[in-house]
Amino acid sequence: MTNPPSSEVLLTEQKGPILWLTLNRPNKYNALSVELNEALLRACGAVTDDVAVVVLRGEGKHFCVGSDLKDLYQVDRAEAERVLRIEMEACLALAALPQLTVAVLHGKCFGGGAILPLYCDLRIARAGVELAMPEVSLGWTPPYGIERMHANMARSFALEVLLTGRVCGDREAVERGWVHRLVSAEEETPLLEKLAQISRRTLGDTLALAYPKNPEEIRQADENALAAFLDHFDTDHARNKIASFVEKKRS
Repeated sequence: MTNPPSSEVLLTEQKGPILWLTLNRPNKYNALSVELNEALLRACGAVTDDVAVVVLRGEGKHFCVGSDLKDLYQVDRAEAERVLRIEMEACLALAALPQLTVAVLHGKCFGGGAILPLYCDLRIARAGVELAMPEVSLGWTPPYGIERMHANMARSFALEVLLTGRVCGDREAVERGWVHRLVSAEEETPLLEKLAQISRRTLGDTLALAYPKNPEEIRQADENALAAFLDHFDTDHARNKIASFVEKKRS
């Protein structure tokens, strides 16, 4: 049993058949930086066959507030594509894992922090979790993950939260399929341990039957989304919206 490599921004720990991947930028509310996405990509590539369940969680107050805007603010289109392609590849690597993948959510899950869990097979959350997609309100289109939204929730609901950018609360998130189940902190580990006790073959076959994923279809949809995002990335409208948003955060 060998843990995938840990880093300052992504903690990895294997306990029996469960591999825990912990986003570890609590001072930045686990914003998805290039360094964090690269670490997640490496960790997914190093998962071994003795792992039955991969758990993705966040350290600190919030699971993840989305892409780190310092990597996208006032950069050119080529750099934005480089940054977001790394982020997209980390999501696709998570989706491609043959193990059961479970996202454990709490606090705020915004933008990339609301989409990343959709690349996991199951999503459990603590009471009070909030999910939102603010990209359109900032003059952008979501750079990836729309296909994952459509695969997990009604298209009409997905469109409404994309266009309005409104916050979706815990109960609605369960009703709409963004989250599968609300659990307390005390319930999380026993539930995950119970899932890890299922035989690997049974777990794998059940996943393939109940939740089939076509990696190439997901990738193509994400490539289309990224291309659309880049068309909007550096328009005057988007730059003004982002500048206003950044200044508001600073103040």
